[in-house]
Amino acid sequence: MQDGLFNPQIAETPEIPPAPQVEVTQDSEEYEVPLDGVDSEETEKAIIARARDFLKESDNFRQDYEDEWLDYYELFMNYRAAMENEEDAWKSNLHIPLTASLIYQIIPRLASAFINPLKFFARVMPSNITSPEDCYKADKTEKIIQVQFRRMNFARTMVDTLTECAIYGNAFQKVLWKTERKELKRKVPIQLPELTLGGAKNFTIQRQMVTTFDGTYVQPIDLFYFFPDPKSKDEDMNRYVHINYLSEYELKNLEQSVILPTDHDEMGDFREYNTYADNRRGEVDKGSANLTGDIQNKEYELMEYYEDGVFTFILNRKKIVRREIEPFFGGGHNLIVYKYLPVPNELYAVGLPKLTKAINEDINYLHNGMQDWLTLFLKRPMFADINKLEDPTADIEIEPFGIIGVTGGENIANVIKPMEIPPIDPSIPNSMQYMQGLAQNVTGINDYVMGRGNSGNMAGRGT
Repeated sequence: MQDGLFNPQIAETPEIPPAPQVEVTQDSEEYEVPLDGVDSEETEKAIIARARDFLKESDNFRQDYEDEWLDYYELFMNYRAAMENEEDAWKSNLHIPLTASLIYQIIPRLASAFINPLKFFARVMPSNITSPEDCYKADKTEKIIQVQFRRMNFARTMVDTLTECAIYGNAFQKVLWKTERKELKRKVPIQLPELTLGGAKNFTIQRQMVTTFDGTYVQPIDLFYFFPDPKSKDEDMNRYVHINYLSEYELKNLEQSVILPTDHDEMGDFREYNTYADNRRGEVDKGSANLTGDIQNKEYELMEYYEDGVFTFILNRKKIVRREIEPFFGGGHNLIVYKYLPVPNELYAVGLPKLTKAINEDINYLHNGMQDWLTLFLKRPMFADINKLEDPTADIEIEPFGIIGVTGGENIANVIKPMEIPPIDPSIPNSMQYMQGLAQNVTGINDYVMGRGNSGNMAGRGT
């Protein structure tokens, strides 16, 4: 066998083709899950209790922020609750997607700073610009950074991260070392001589474990599942908790190389704790993520608790399945924190919906008011003077398509008259346009930024 392929085998006498062969090639080394970085005087129960107490403290701290995030999520999703009273069913209940439109317009321009193929993500300056050797090394280093940048999956996750940052004011990413290994199967033919059995072919199956990815990559963090240190002001926080919910299949994959294996039945089901995404979707009347109540479809909670340079991974808040000292060069955690509009001395920043919420609600009010006036004008209620009819119930007939007849011998014009609708204020459309311009000004996303302005009036200016 050469280069992983089977060479033709020539038999001296005809033989029945053998059954397919299977060659298994796997690594014999076993991965040892680290449990170092643990104080010998501190028990597992004490570590878990401290992590749970911190999670509760952080959850209480960010509760007010979470309530605002849900409001901003509704605004971004262009959601408006249905009318509760049947009497209001005729009224307009539209939500103008002003905020979502502004976010979708600015995100591509922000992301282009990172993923523009015509620009380098990082520039490396040679120590001596007159030295051809130094310039050559700087150029090669830039290309290496570009390759690593693409392999980290940074560009693909950037749009989602920036969108989350614009909606809520913050977004978080983690830089991790990722190793992916997959089993490669090859069906390799074994060619028998033409003189034996008519040149019949048989096949053998070659199986080999290959490394498909080995390097750093970027993982976006759902803001609702990240719990920072309430005392921190920036990304240099000493403690945080990041929660992941895993299916049994995902948990088994992690147990093969990343975390210690556990008794799944003993751990139990943690689906009832996975409420953050469901609460968010529930704000816009979307369905729950748990589509079935089958006990076999249970979930497990993997809590990552970082404290003073030590990473601790706790399964279902019961058992430590990995614990290690920070593995990064120079120390520190692996967080990347994004802030849309930073607030001095605060971790949580201001998102775009906080600037546009009141303006968007005013535009909704003006637009729905115009639609209500138009509805009343086209379908004006009719008033009948019942004093001019002997029997109003019998004398007035309302047929389909709004045809009204009077059978009491009285002239219909003397009995029934349409409701007087006052004219609409002609300044309302101008007010809506003013509100839209105000939203563009307070966010900085105006026509010139979007490339729709008259370039002649903005000579020499750019964004």
